[in-house]
Amino acid sequence: MEMTARKRMTRLVIAGVLVGSGWLAGAMYAQGSKSVKKDFLNPTPGRFSGAVVAYTGGTKLIYVSGQVGRGDDLKTQAVAAYQNVLKQLSAAGAGPEDVIKLNTYIANFTAADRAPYDEAKKQVFPQNDMPASTMVGVQSLIGTSRIEVEAVAVIKE
Repeated sequence: MEMTARKRMTRLVIAGVLVGSGWLAGAMYAQGSKSVKKDFLNPTPGRFSGAVVAYTGGTKLIYVSGQVGRGDDLKTQAVAAYQNVLKQLSAAGAGPEDVIKLNTYIANFTAADRAPYDEAKKQVFPQNDMPASTMVGVQSLIGTSRIEVEAVAVIKE
């Protein structure tokens, strides 16, 4: 069936309105976009988010920013830092059993720091199947904390 000049003109006008409004461009971008939906939890505007949730393939990947703790000794600070990680995970609907990777940074690390670090980690992550984990001794951290912990977790949407 042949399109009349009037129908062609009507379609062109509608397309022009949609493109001009950005709707068509946005819809076309979304169809071809490689972006993943993300939620930014507990943000500090202009600085960082406490956690970012990325939705992909029916799963939620949760990236927790470095969390620190306060206290008089390394074990107290470590327990507080790990509990802060759990708070961020909870905001995303996850728990300690969902963590697949931990990165821990300890300022001025010495061999004597290993035991309080291990005790704190076991206190907050009591499960037998532990996440992949990296611990790095560093010269210093921001502020007075001696420990900072990052985590990655995964759960179903």
